[in-house]
Amino acid sequence: YYLARAPDGKTLYATHGQAAGGGARRDVVSAFRVSEDGKLTLLGGRPAHGKSACFVDTNGHVLVLANYQGGTVVSYPLAADGSIGPRSSMIQQQGSSVNAERQEGPHAHAALFGPSGKRVFVPDLGADRIFSYLADTETATLKPTAQKAVTTIAGAGPRHVRFHPNQKWMYGINELAGSITRY
Repeated sequence: YYLARAPDGKTLYATHGQAAGGGARRDVVSAFRVSEDGKLTLLGGRPAHGKSACFVDTNGHVLVLANYQGGTVVSYPLAADGSIGPRSSMIQQQGSSVNAERQEGPHAHAALFGPSGKRVFVPDLGADRIFSYLADTETATLKPTAQKAVTTIAGAGPRHVRFHPNQKWMYGINELAGSITRY
């Protein structure tokens, strides 16, 4: 489960499980209005359209979500009040790698907007790649960039990425190798 705050600080987004009846649970993403005194008011939620929703991020116009099991990335439009609109795109990532136990298929571990707020980077532990998409703020859809992905060292298992304050370098944290790679 993960939390992300809108750039204006007025809305909080959370991935979490929700009772679905008969003892079943489904993953959802919810939006909360944050009052000046820190109280949260639920604005609503949407299905995660996958299992193990593990990361959510926003540029203030588009919400992106990574589902670890199955390796899907989902995008949603955001209304002016911060509430989440219906799913606008879902991308099924592909790939596997050398660790048969942990990398038998794609495992999107994060979906993170880059410094421009237009590119979304998706480290995939199972595919040993960091995928790159363009987010269209008008339609809230994702499309692969010209360089669709960067391949990491085999067996590294990329988990998250972060940008240096100079915005020229991106650092990838590799869960399985216990290492950091600079791009």
